[in-house]
Amino acid sequence: MHSLYQFIRNSLSLEDQLSEIIFGLIMVLGFTSTISIATTNDTASEAFNAHLLLSSAIGCNLAWGLVDGIMYILGSMAERSQNANMLRVIRQSGSKEEAMQAIATKLDPSLQKLTTLAERQALYHNILTVAERVTLPKTVLKREDVYGAIATCLLVVGSTFPPVLPFLVIQSPRLALRVSNGIAIAMLFFLGYYWAATNNSHRVTTGLLLAIVGMGLVVITVALGG
Repeated sequence: MHSLYQFIRNSLSLEDQLSEIIFGLIMVLGFTSTISIATTNDTASEAFNAHLLLSSAIGCNLAWGLVDGIMYILGSMAERSQNANMLRVIRQSGSKEEAMQAIATKLDPSLQKLTTLAERQALYHNILTVAERVTLPKTVLKREDVYGAIATCLLVVGSTFPPVLPFLVIQSPRLALRVSNGIAIAMLFFLGYYWAATNNSHRVTTGLLLAIVGMGLVVITVALGG
């Protein structure tokens, strides 16, 4: 378990880890709510059993995890491609001034509030010097991309289990559903609270916003008869 945690920690940033768990929880919450709507009649209660829900929820999040893993790979490659395109633009500029302006257009929005104009000009000059001598990299699939995709899938699938555990220990499907909803909503709040701490956002507000999203899914379910 420790080695698995270390693998995920080394493959994804903390923000990415939290985001994937949040997405997985929202998927589980939506899925269990949909199942409850489809099985509201007592005659359909046999279809609403723990094993069916557990396997279906895992299957749903496994599919989502695979898609999300592929999107992670594409996103990582696209980010590297943007860097290569930046080098290409710099090299194809007609003059040093045009190249410096291209760099400034790319980086000024991120650096303006942190640096002076003179500091940025010195930095851009250094970037231009390096860009003129480095080899233009090709955008290829890297081992880190695959590891990140695997970690993404593991987190999405792993987030399935806490909300579906009530269906394994509570005999009443309706009560199990409400306990499951409560677990998912509580987890969304604490994940939002913790995620906000990593990017200097308001912790309680962020946690409440995510919890409200979860409660909104439950309210819609109840309104539809789930």
